[in-house]
Order: sequence, then C-alpha cells, then structure tokens
Amino acid sequence: MVNDKKFITDLQKIKSTIRVAKANETMTSEGIGTVDLEICTLKDVMYISDLSANLLSVSAITKNGGKVIFTEDKVVVEKDNMLEDQRSKKDFTVKPRKSLQVLWMIRSRGPKGFHEALL
Repeated sequence: MVNDKKFITDLQKIKSTIRVAKANETMTSEGIGTVDLEICTLKDVMYISDLSANLLSVSAITKNGGKVIFTEDKVVVEKDNMLEDQRSKKDFTVKPRKSLQVLWMIRSRGPKGFHEALL
C-alpha cells in the first residue's frame, strides 16, 4: 500500500474498501497498480492517500513465495534475500539492500500485531 500515486506506474482507478484489525473500521483504496523498484516489482499495490506511511503486506509477501522474519531488533524480507533493516523504536524502516528512493515502513506494536499499526 502506498500513499503517493507517483510510485505506481500503471494506476487503475478502482475504489475498494479494506477492513482493518480494529472492529468496524475501514480504509478506502483509490486504485491499484505496479510499483517498479530497482531490485523487484511489486504487483497489485493499493493506492490509499490517507496512509501515514507506505506499508508492505506480510501475507501478500508470503503468498507470493517470500518470507518475513521479525526479531527483537531486525526485520528481514526474503525472496532472493532482498530486504533487511534494523528496528528504530517501534518502527521498521525497510530499505532494500541496494539503494532505492522509496522507503517502506512496517510498524510494529509488539503483541498487538502488524496490521493494528494502521489504526
């Protein structure tokens, strides 16, 4: 999910409602498309202008053959070992192992879980 449509190369304006972890709360996606990065291509990326940070979906990564490993001070996203970064307070700012202009943030709030960070 991205909050700036300039990251999406082929934005298709399709509105959809996304349920979040908090009861009776939703977000609205204004479109979907592809984000081309130096080291990979992310498909079916939702554009949600209200997001405070760009997010990676752990379930989407694992459904597409990737692996996400959280430790106390680090997160590793693996599909050909492409992303890794250190924890900074409660946030993981994930940077590719090669330089990139786009930063992706995964918020971690301990046992409450990844998806509640959207709230």
